[in-house]
Amino acid sequence: AFHPDISGSKDSLKHLFVEELKKITNLNLKVFVPKDQQHLINELMNENIDFAFMSAYSFLLSKEKEKLNILLKTVYDGFDSYSTAIVVRSDSNIKNLHDLKGKRFAYIDKFSTSGHLLPLAKFLEKKINPETFFKSISYAGKHKDCFKLLLNKEVDGCPVWAKIDKTGGAWNLYLKTEEQKLIKPIEFFGKIPNEIFTVRTRFYQKYQEETVKIIAALLSYINKPKNRNLIYQIFTIDYFIPTSNSESDFGEIEKMIKTVGFSVKIK
Repeated sequence: AFHPDISGSKDSLKHLFVEELKKITNLNLKVFVPKDQQHLINELMNENIDFAFMSAYSFLLSKEKEKLNILLKTVYDGFDSYSTAIVVRSDSNIKNLHDLKGKRFAYIDKFSTSGHLLPLAKFLEKKINPETFFKSISYAGKHKDCFKLLLNKEVDGCPVWAKIDKTGGAWNLYLKTEEQKLIKPIEFFGKIPNEIFTVRTRFYQKYQEETVKIIAALLSYINKPKNRNLIYQIFTIDYFIPTSNSESDFGEIEKMIKTVGFSVKIK
């Protein structure tokens, strides 16, 4: 399964990518593109998915119901983590979080780390109650849809992923050059592990050889210069790196979950 935020126009590339992996591994691999994070988690729990690219937050929620092993981490522009940026329209007078009081705000979705969990934890840290602070709260669904709402003046602000060094973010990926000028980030915060590649633990215990084949195929495929462009188009990453299945990188996210004081109900 692929991360739901990279769906739509890239779906044909995903099929091409998986066909290449099938040739390398001689395994019967299939593409699954979830409509949102909830859909991804449900399919993992129902054992309809064995491997998944997913966010750290989705991983923490999923493992409560279905134990997962972390196989690979992703690296983008030299970093294995990212942050959140609150973005608004450039022509607005909004300069900081407090200027958003009484405005319309849109999160990405309830399972988004940068687009929901992290900003919500930040608001509470600053003694801001979103329910009373904002005029209205909505959920865009995906990052690109959040930008549409902003540009159409249907909302006044939203949280999106940003580079950890604050030199860019989701707006560089989803907006045309002229549109990027219409958006401005007003605050950056947090540190979140990049997307991870996981496997259901029960599948791994039963099919270790097949799992190792897939890991090796991913690493060998991305190490060939001719394949880098396809990988970047699908994932917007530079490469994968092996991991020791450690959850030590998720301490800050687990702290955020405690700060927020709730766990999203998995249907």
